[in-house]
Amino acid sequence: MKGQRERVASNFHEFRMEGIAPGTLYRSSHPITDASTEDAREIAEAAVKARIAAVLNLCDTKTYLTKIVKIAPWYHRLFKANTVIALDMGFDFLSTRFCTKLRRGIQFMLTHDGPYLLHCHAGIDRTGFVCAVLGALMGAKLSDIVNDYIASYNDKSLIDEYPEFTGFILEDFRKLNGGEEITDANLQGVAEDFLEHKVKLTREEIAELKEKLTEKQHG
Repeated sequence: MKGQRERVASNFHEFRMEGIAPGTLYRSSHPITDASTEDAREIAEAAVKARIAAVLNLCDTKTYLTKIVKIAPWYHRLFKANTVIALDMGFDFLSTRFCTKLRRGIQFMLTHDGPYLLHCHAGIDRTGFVCAVLGALMGAKLSDIVNDYIASYNDKSLIDEYPEFTGFILEDFRKLNGGEEITDANLQGVAEDFLEHKVKLTREEIAELKEKLTEKQHG
């Protein structure tokens, strides 16, 4: 079933959704804040195995990333090859600042081959939202998007203690849809409308993004 995948404790996993070619899009928590940790080692091993070729870092500035990137050799190699973009995105997904940075990130994807890794700090909120939009654009089912978002918390006890977590991504999509209900029937259209009118991608760029995500990436 789409949306199910092998997981590691670091929250690194393939974003495996309907319409997205296998081996194309991955997500994780921050790979290099402390490369001595078990989580960072797991991400490094998984990233190399997945042949990650381009990284969208949603949380750091380039200045900060430059200071820490040498901690993780695999990430540093990509950084030196100019296949990492540092976007320093916030949490207001409808803000002009967020949407402008998301446009830069997607345009980066259009000019670089995958496989792609998207990450922020915890690998949940910003990463979860951007992946959800990409999944919706490609025709994923709402239940698969929600299940992937929930699983990214990486600790079932958190969901048991805070069941409201399961509604976060649904509420984000309702906001994109002007507060109206989200269903499988309108999900893709809402994502396309967001990318065209808020993120301000051209229709040609959106079409090219779809092509990128349906092509098998070789790294």
